[in-house]
Amino acid sequence: MDHLSPGERGKVVRINATGDLRQRLLAMGLLPGVEIELVRIAPLGDPLDFKLRNFHLSMRKNEARNIIVERFNHHGQRGRRKRRHWHW
Repeated sequence: MDHLSPGERGKVVRINATGDLRQRLLAMGLLPGVEIELVRIAPLGDPLDFKLRNFHLSMRKNEARNIIVERFNHHGQRGRRKRRHWHW
């Protein structure tokens, strides 16, 4: 998931994490087939803010690397691609 750009959407294909991290990700709703969108990236690049199942989920890049996502092509995306940043 860490290869998505802000505004890009995709579908979770596989979760490569093991142990407690895998259980935590599954409990948060990151299941194969779930649609996910990278909403924004923090100014220093970590954490990443994702939207899935009508809620936002922030996670570190090293955690996001364990989630394999298939990007939607431009025809599969809804709306415009917007680059969003954190607002403090």
